[in-house]
Amino acid sequence: MIRIFIRMIRIKENKEIRSIRMFIRSIRIAHGYSLTELLVTLGVLSILLGIGTLSFTTLRFRNELSLVVAEVRAELLRAQSEAINTIDSGVYFESDRFVYFRGNSYVEGAPENEQTDIPSNMSITSITFTDGIATFDPVTGYLENFSDPAHVVLSGGAETRTVLVNEWGLIAIE
Repeated sequence: MIRIFIRMIRIKENKEIRSIRMFIRSIRIAHGYSLTELLVTLGVLSILLGIGTLSFTTLRFRNELSLVVAEVRAELLRAQSEAINTIDSGVYFESDRFVYFRGNSYVEGAPENEQTDIPSNMSITSITFTDGIATFDPVTGYLENFSDPAHVVLSGGAETRTVLVNEWGLIAIE
């Protein structure tokens, strides 16, 4: 009985050794890729990379526009908050920049001014604040000299975002 068992183990080992030898031979015989296979693979990869690059560029531009819009909103909220705390301030807008200023009116070149330039691939296309200046009432926080609609529109390429200020001083992004 033991002899039969030992013999079965040897047969099994022989089969395993044969299969390992066959595997090693198949590795030695393996051939490279043909030129056609390489060209098709490179073509598919270049198409996928092109699509990915376009998607990434669009995503990056949208994020950059959203960041600038958030900065505009933050400066408006800051001016509103300081007005409520009896600190005279406001935000001045031009097509390529916006400036946070202190005082009753905007003075070009004042040392307290904090200017934020808008990236060259976008601009402010519509400003409906009186004289391009947004100031807020010190008691209520409402927008002074309100005219409907009171907004700033930022655009670049096919994207457009709007920062709205309603008659009660609520600031929203559309």
